[in-house]
Amino acid sequence: GDGRADIYEAGFEDENGVRAEALQTGRPCTFAARVRFDAAVENPLFGINVQNSHRDHLLSASNLWSEPRCGTFAAGDEVTFRIRFENVLAPDRYHVTPAVARHGGAWIDRRERMISIVVTGTHSTDALLELPYEVVIERSAASPARAELVR
Repeated sequence: GDGRADIYEAGFEDENGVRAEALQTGRPCTFAARVRFDAAVENPLFGINVQNSHRDHLLSASNLWSEPRCGTFAAGDEVTFRIRFENVLAPDRYHVTPAVARHGGAWIDRRERMISIVVTGTHSTDALLELPYEVVIERSAASPARAELVR
């Protein structure tokens, strides 16, 4: 980045806002990062990219669509930005790259794979996400209730 800001701390919080070393799939969580500005920056974008252990890119989130005009930050200002989401990630270790950028994509500060977090779950899957779902099996009226042995 151009050095006008410094992401100096980052981590995850559980659904109660408590710092977490591991997250459970299916529960809300929050990524939080602290940023110190070393020069004036107008309307920066704060965001993250999340990758799994195979470097599959699973999440990009920022204030681009929610609050792109977040104001001007002066040298010496410090902020914490948080990104809250429902954790649908499958059990694995995930690496997070937080960034502060100008509109148009020029980096102010970007910390490649700054932190990692382990997501736990009750079962393993070959999917990247643990999306909630339900399965319904309906037997048609023409189908027999049970299979019969044919001799």
